[in-house]
Amino acid sequence: MLILMAFFRLRAWMGALFSVNIHVCYLGIFLAALASSSPASLSDYVALIILLTAYQAFGFLSNDFFDWPYDMMAGKRGPHFEMKRRHILLVLVSLLTLEALMIFMLGMPMELSCLLVASTGFTVAYSMPPIRFKGRGFLGFLVDTTIEKPLPLLMIFSLHNLHTPQAFALVLLIDTMQFFSVLKQQIDDIESDLVSKTKTWAVRLGRPKAEAVYKRIMLPINIASIVLATAMVALIVPSLLLELAGLSVLVVVAYILLKLSGNSDSGQFVVASSKFCQAVSALYNSRGLPMLVAYLNLSFEVFLPLFLGLEATYRMPWLLPALLVFVTSLYLHAGPCLILAGYGYSVLRSSFRFRR
Repeated sequence: MLILMAFFRLRAWMGALFSVNIHVCYLGIFLAALASSSPASLSDYVALIILLTAYQAFGFLSNDFFDWPYDMMAGKRGPHFEMKRRHILLVLVSLLTLEALMIFMLGMPMELSCLLVASTGFTVAYSMPPIRFKGRGFLGFLVDTTIEKPLPLLMIFSLHNLHTPQAFALVLLIDTMQFFSVLKQQIDDIESDLVSKTKTWAVRLGRPKAEAVYKRIMLPINIASIVLATAMVALIVPSLLLELAGLSVLVVVAYILLKLSGNSDSGQFVVASSKFCQAVSALYNSRGLPMLVAYLNLSFEVFLPLFLGLEATYRMPWLLPALLVFVTSLYLHAGPCLILAGYGYSVLRSSFRFRR
């Protein structure tokens, strides 16, 4: 019974179902569906979502599995310590089997299969000795930024034969968006990594220099990448150009309202703004990010996928189950995010209806 409870509390399930990694995967799914001249069938999208979820779960769990002795040295604890290693290994094999089954259901496309094998190989090598990229400084940093979001996006685009320069540029920009969050995580883990003798890039830089790189280089890169990535989305689906421009205006206006709400003496604003502030705080403030950076990441990783999902469902109603699964993945933030994004989408569609 205790093993079963620990199984359901594994970090892998929360990471695979509710993390921003899977949110960006949904962004890729809806974007590819809108850009493709022949979108995949609903059954293919179901198989693709299961495949990506299993891939994300495998990434989190394999990291916990191979980090086991290092976490023990650093005094870290987690639900996976309540299970035997052979049980976790069995779960990992089951996830790989599930991925293989989904590839078979998708018709075993060669490019997607090769990308999945390469992604899984890098995921294992990131934590598994003797390669263990995690302890190889800047190289490990680059591998970490690549395996979580860019490689799954490439899988999605390959399934839709979306091989345009704009699509590859979007993948690279999302990779650079990862720089700040991966470095921040490494900075937070410096003490435990020193104890476990894991030489991450942050450990090699040292805390003062790593924090300087994070604030002066990575955060500006993150902001620029979000802006450019949004532009790439508009270039990939030109029919959404005006709507995305309108969405950008709404994002700016909402941020101004957020600032006004935060500076208000009464502390009272419209209910939607209050819930939105709570969503931003719950989703990003634990990372210690400036509000502007947190807001831009929330806009790209939550509101943009929602907008694309609503538009894709409007054009292809059979995608509604995928949209509902994505909304569920937003977890506690689904309510305020869906209200605001739905309202903004209805305003934009009404404003640009003459173009249809």
